[in-house]
Amino acid sequence: HAGFHSARLVSASGTGAVAWTAAVERTYVCNAWPIETVTDELEQSSVNAYIEFENKVIACARLQNNDNEVGQIRYMAVDNDFQGNGLGKKLIQKLEEEAIKMKLNKLELQARENALNFYKNSGYQIVNPSFKLWDIIQHYLMIMNL
Repeated sequence: HAGFHSARLVSASGTGAVAWTAAVERTYVCNAWPIETVTDELEQSSVNAYIEFENKVIACARLQNNDNEVGQIRYMAVDNDFQGNGLGKKLIQKLEEEAIKMKLNKLELQARENALNFYKNSGYQIVNPSFKLWDIIQHYLMIMNL
């Protein structure tokens, strides 16, 4: 992608149109989630990070505070055309920085089987297999202490 260096990382906490836009854009980034699942009651209190390139969101993720000083990374997606360029790593690093600012002690996430190595390389450890989405896609609970 020519000019790819112009991609910018945006982070928004909670309120307003930016957080909503981040949630809605998740449906378009990788057609990753149905529209009714991209937002919930925690959206406004979460940190949404996304990367824009040529006015299009090409990667996104959300950090939510699950109480007891534990945060959860959710809705992680990188547009298929942009995978392998370190965008996921940038998002993870940004959300980890935000988690430290929020005084969280641990992050957890549910990783699909095909993303395990990505998260392992980012410092997360597998706890156990957790659930199968649609009885097909195995997910694993992973954690990292901050």
